[in-house]
Amino acid sequence: MKLFKSWILSGMILSFFFGSQTQAVSGLTETLTENIAQEVSKNRNERHDIFTVLAFNILKSVNGDPYLLPSRVVQSDEPHIIKLAKEITSGKMSDKEKSMAIYHWVATNIKYDTRTYYKTYYTKDFKFKTAAETLEAGTAMCMGFSHLNAALHRAIGIKAKVVYGESHAWNEIKIDGRWQAQDATSGSGYLNNRTQSFVQQFDQRFFSSADQRKEGEYLW
Repeated sequence: MKLFKSWILSGMILSFFFGSQTQAVSGLTETLTENIAQEVSKNRNERHDIFTVLAFNILKSVNGDPYLLPSRVVQSDEPHIIKLAKEITSGKMSDKEKSMAIYHWVATNIKYDTRTYYKTYYTKDFKFKTAAETLEAGTAMCMGFSHLNAALHRAIGIKAKVVYGESHAWNEIKIDGRWQAQDATSGSGYLNNRTQSFVQQFDQRFFSSADQRKEGEYLW
């Protein structure tokens, strides 16, 4: 099976780069099953390297959707993340209700990692947390918040991006056919620079907004 998947992936990459767009789409659509799409998607990694770019573009060119599938950073296929997403959204009918429940859970259950923040402020050197690491630790900076928020949305079939701008990261969630900003980090509270502590204070406004100017999107 591993050999088969490797052969499929190799064929997909060759077709994408050396075949015409029409040939690539028609040939690859037949072979890109859900399982293989997930394997391709998981090549999107924290280094944001050539494998991330390749996997993202392959998925966009065929019948996989990058914003619904897991990556090594946004692990929406992890059993405990799927279970939690279902528990959070139980009884919610619309995507907006489900998204609001996820946003509220992340903003009120994950604490901002002030220790890493102030250490990073002076050293500019840190390793961000993935969605699974954030859930396990219960603390994160903006990247961890955004990864977990995206993973919980994707786990129940709602498209989610991780975007960035002005040294901050947040999400864009597709609700009712349009992308809307969602910043669970800002929605969770604020930093008190005098005491170098985080004040947990839920703010509903950031369910559909972000204060920073968007500069780009991560491909995971």
